[in-house]
Amino acid sequence: MLMASQRPRQAAVEYAAAIADEPAVMPIVDEVLARMPDAAAAARALPDERYATARATAALLLRARYDVLYLYMQRITAAHPERDQPFAQLAVAAMALGKPGEALAAAQTADRLRPTTLTALAVALALAALDRQAEAIEVLRRAPPSAVANQRANVAVNLAALLRARGDLAAAREVLDTAAAGLGDHPLVEAQVRRQLGTVEDALGHPNQAEWERRRATELEASK
Repeated sequence: MLMASQRPRQAAVEYAAAIADEPAVMPIVDEVLARMPDAAAAARALPDERYATARATAALLLRARYDVLYLYMQRITAAHPERDQPFAQLAVAAMALGKPGEALAAAQTADRLRPTTLTALAVALALAALDRQAEAIEVLRRAPPSAVANQRANVAVNLAALLRARGDLAAAREVLDTAAAGLGDHPLVEAQVRRQLGTVEDALGHPNQAEWERRRATELEASK
């Protein structure tokens, strides 16, 4: 209604206020995206308040609107340089848009503000995209431990991929084997790691062990 009445700036203000006041923001974000096809206009219609920003960001990620997320997080990080999460999300958006240099700067800021497994992953992925694989490997080796199984698996899989790309298959195998052994309470996540381990065993010339890993992954998947 506000857009139809040629008041887009007022509409942006009211959309931001509505998102800040409403826990279920997806319908409002969808309306913003539909009524404001210009990414910059849509980004301006999203809120600044910390928790509302987190909800709006989650909605944009679900819709894969990295163009809007990128501009939105640029605005939020400029206004609130003390917040780590907007820098982390800016890194995600920048990577999705093919801007690894900007992603690296944002991820490093997020990691400096609050180092976590996810910020280490973001830094490493940006470094790898910039052909700085050796640095990416070191970042992942030093990544803070996580209580979240998926995060531990992501570190292991990405680290193993980087090691394999450098020809260090034995190290890749060790990383994945260690990770799989620590995922006993998370069978689906362990299955993903074991499938990757199977590809490394194949590359090492161990077809029997590779087949065992694949069978074990299938058993784990069937157990859930």
